[in-house]
Amino acid sequence: MILRTIGSVDLILGEVRDVYIDIINDQTPEFRFIGTPTWVLYKKKSDEVESEGNCTVTGEESHTLIAPVEPQSRGTYYLVYTYKIADETLKARVEVKVS
Repeated sequence: MILRTIGSVDLILGEVRDVYIDIINDQTPEFRFIGTPTWVLYKKKSDEVESEGNCTVTGEESHTLIAPVEPQSRGTYYLVYTYKIADETLKARVEVKVS
């Protein structure tokens, strides 16, 4: 399984941005998510959840998970994606910096 993501995202307070990750299974090209992948945006220092929701899923060769984020204050956040494939629960984290 290959996870392609951007390491971090820089935003200006007030921006609304779709942040995405690509998931590619290099062993079995065809796979399906079990259930709906989700995302959670939380502040890095306090672990306070600011927003969460279901991901939009697109793509055929690679599966892209999209999370619409709109941080409410300046600082550093983590955006955590959670998804299930077969019998595994997987997570990916993207750092979001807001100035």
